[in-house]
Amino acid sequence: MFNYLSCAVPGLNVYCGINFDLVFFWMLPLLVVLVANEVLDKTTNLPREVHRKIGHVASGILLLTASFYLAQIEMLVLCIGLLLSITITKSIKLKSVYEVERYTHGTLYYVVVVSVMAYFWMPDQLDLFRYGILILTVPDALAAVIGSRWGKQLPHWNKSVLGSCVFFIGTIAVTLLFTQVWWTVLLIAVILTIIEFFSQWGIDNLLLPISGGLLLLFLI
Repeated sequence: MFNYLSCAVPGLNVYCGINFDLVFFWMLPLLVVLVANEVLDKTTNLPREVHRKIGHVASGILLLTASFYLAQIEMLVLCIGLLLSITITKSIKLKSVYEVERYTHGTLYYVVVVSVMAYFWMPDQLDLFRYGILILTVPDALAAVIGSRWGKQLPHWNKSVLGSCVFFIGTIAVTLLFTQVWWTVLLIAVILTIIEFFSQWGIDNLLLPISGGLLLLFLI
C-alpha cells in the first residue's frame, strides 16, 4: 500500500522506489520491543539500566537482520522512523528507556550512529556497519548489565573494572568474527575498551561503533 501511494500520489513520487512496506515490516518488531520492555519494567524488579540494554540488544539483533534485506535508503528511512518513535516515547516518558540512574543521551546517539553508518558504509562496506551494531549489541550491553549489577562503581566515571573487563572480552569475541589476526583483535579491543571507559552521558553509543568500524577498516 505504501509503495503504491509513494509512486501514484503527485508530490510523493520522489519517494518512488523506496520499499516502504518492507521498512514498515521491520519497524513493527522494533516498536513491539519498546512496548514489551516497558511491560517488563512494570512487572519485574530489574534495574532500569538492564531494561534499557535489553532494548538495545533486541534492536541491534533486528537491525543486523534487517541489513540483509534493506537497501541503504530504506535503512535510513527506518532510522527516521525510530527517531520519531524516540521523540514520542520521550514525550510520554517511558520509564524503561529514559528513567535510568545516570544522565544519558545514549538512546538518541544509538539511532544517530546507525544512520551515520548506514549512510557511509551501506551497501559497499556492510561488514563495517554490522561490526558497529555488534559492538553495541554484545560487549557494550554485557558490560553495562554485569558491571552495574556486580561491579564496584568507580567515583566520577560511573564505570567498574569488572564492566571494562567484560567489554574487553566481548569485543575480542565480536572482532574475531571479522578477523583472526590476533594483534589486530587485541589492539581494537584495547582501544575500544579505553573509549568505553572514559565516555560519559551515553556518548559511547556514538563513538564505539564508528571507532570500531574505522579501526576494522584500516587495520585489516
